[in-house]
Amino acid sequence: MKSSIPIKIINSLPYLESFLFVDDLTEVNNSTICGHYTFKKNEFFVDAHFKHIQVTPGVILVEMMGQIGLVCHLVYLEKLYEKETIYHPLLTYVEANFFQEVKIEDKLTVKGEKIYLRKGILKSKVELYNSKKELCSTLTAQLLLKKDSING
Repeated sequence: MKSSIPIKIINSLPYLESFLFVDDLTEVNNSTICGHYTFKKNEFFVDAHFKHIQVTPGVILVEMMGQIGLVCHLVYLEKLYEKETIYHPLLTYVEANFFQEVKIEDKLTVKGEKIYLRKGILKSKVELYNSKKELCSTLTAQLLLKKDSING
């Protein structure tokens, strides 16, 4: 994607760097989104999750898939990247399936497809692929973005 919209979307996300799991977005439109992330060796969970093997925890995969496939997509759909809106995502439903272990330092691809957007709630099907293009996980989830008041 040659547009600056993906960068604006990523810059508008409400996460600090240590919990931001979006490296780039390569496609975003009204029905789909595609992005990437590579878990690094210095991620906070790497040495603590399993002491005998470096595998990304499923809950972290759900977070990463949610950030790319749902949060970024909803920011795009509601054009929040154009405004200085303070918000935080609320996950209202999630169903996840895991098929492959996800290794550290593997470039991952997340593809999200909108099922519906109704009353500010986005429901999507999200798929996660490793660098070998093997399906690692699927996620069906609903998300809404709670807009925060600057004055509390």
